[in-house]
Amino acid sequence: MICPNCTKLDTSIISSKIIKKSGKPSIIRKRHCLCGYEFETVEIEKRNFKKRKIDKRTQWANYRFKTYVDTRLHQIVHDMNKLSSEFKLTSTNFAIVKEKGKLKLVFKLIKKNKIIREKVPLRPRTNTIDQILLWDEYWHTRHKIYKNLPPPSTDKNNINEIKIEKREYEKSIVNHLCKNPKYNNKNFMISCFNYSYLSKWVDKVFNNEVFWRHWQKIL
Repeated sequence: MICPNCTKLDTSIISSKIIKKSGKPSIIRKRHCLCGYEFETVEIEKRNFKKRKIDKRTQWANYRFKTYVDTRLHQIVHDMNKLSSEFKLTSTNFAIVKEKGKLKLVFKLIKKNKIIREKVPLRPRTNTIDQILLWDEYWHTRHKIYKNLPPPSTDKNNINEIKIEKREYEKSIVNHLCKNPKYNNKNFMISCFNYSYLSKWVDKVFNNEVFWRHWQKIL
């Protein structure tokens, strides 16, 4: 051990004492140098943790859900652009209603002491999935994770494979994204958007309790 006083290696141990701090064992050693200097050193156990490997199913689920959430919200924002420019979205001026089995976004505006409402049909979940399944990136990522599958171009142009994938995709959204707390939480939803210019807006939107309740229906 190097002496802090003279920086030489001629030090010896006088005594050692084992202590436990925060549940981790440590050793305090009292040392003496030939130069006459005495000092103490503390030795703490270093633990090497193995990085947990994410299995293929989890990788694929994360990609699917993040892609879905991102696309779903962008579709809604796109549809909202059809509204009159007078409508400014806030957490209190819209609601979700069901008419003839279909969900609709209802926006309201108070103008000259009158309540004006406009409705925007909410795209069904299958519409969002259909759009995602058109992307080459989706099939390339699938093949990258599951290398034993046929080439992306083969599955992407196979009608039966698309039907199977669509059915499984929707099933996983209903059973896991919507119901599993591991995915259906604000932190996960916010993590689905890798756009720096949207980060503040996304944080604000998903941390709004009113929007969060509506989002459960939108999902």
